[in-house]
Amino acid sequence: MTAPRYFSVSSPAPHNKSGTARITVRIGGAYPAYLCVGNGRVPLTTDEAWAVWVALGNALTTVHGPAPAWAAEQIQLTCIECGMAADVAAQFNQLTGRQEWLCAACHQQAVSGPDAPEVG
Repeated sequence: MTAPRYFSVSSPAPHNKSGTARITVRIGGAYPAYLCVGNGRVPLTTDEAWAVWVALGNALTTVHGPAPAWAAEQIQLTCIECGMAADVAAQFNQLTGRQEWLCAACHQQAVSGPDAPEVG
C-alpha cells in the first residue's frame, strides 16, 4: 500500500452556503483511488477511475463544450517520473498513445543521462 496523495479542485456550487464545492481525489491507501465530492466518498480501482475520467470528459465536452475557465485554470500536470508538477514539454508514449509530461529535473536527466541518445 502506497502513502496517499491528494489532488483537489474547487467548483462553483450555488446550491450550498459557501457557493463552492471541493472535489478531491485521493490516490493510494486501501483502494487505488477515492473520488470525494463534498462528504461523499467512492472507492475506485485504477481502471474504474480511468473510466470515470473518460466518461466525464466525453459527456461534458459533447454536451457543454470545452472546460470553463475556472476548471481549465486548475489543471495541474504532473511528471510521469517523480509525480512533481510538470513544467516541460510532453513526450508521446507509443504504448499508451498519450502525451506524458516531465518536470525540469527529470527532463534534464532524460536528455543528458546515461541512457540518452548520442548526438552527432
